[in-house]
Amino acid sequence: MNLFNPERIVVAGWAGLLLAPRPLPSVRAAAAAYALRQPFERTVIEPGRLGPEAVTVGAAALPLGRFLAFGGHRDVPPREDCQWPPVAFR
Repeated sequence: MNLFNPERIVVAGWAGLLLAPRPLPSVRAAAAAYALRQPFERTVIEPGRLGPEAVTVGAAALPLGRFLAFGGHRDVPPREDCQWPPVAFR
């Protein structure tokens, strides 16, 4: 929290759904004890809301995003505003 200064920390996935409700107050208390005051006050620690398949959905979104960035073509370079790194397809 001190190093990255995140706005939000999300405990997610199937493990997060099973484990987050019980120890989340303790996690928040430990973060308050060890983090600097300003980063802690700006950070929200919460359970994920996307359900147990959040990791799978996120992983599936990566190739879909790349497909859309290339306009559905494998050999066309991405648009200038695309954040995907270039990859050589063969």
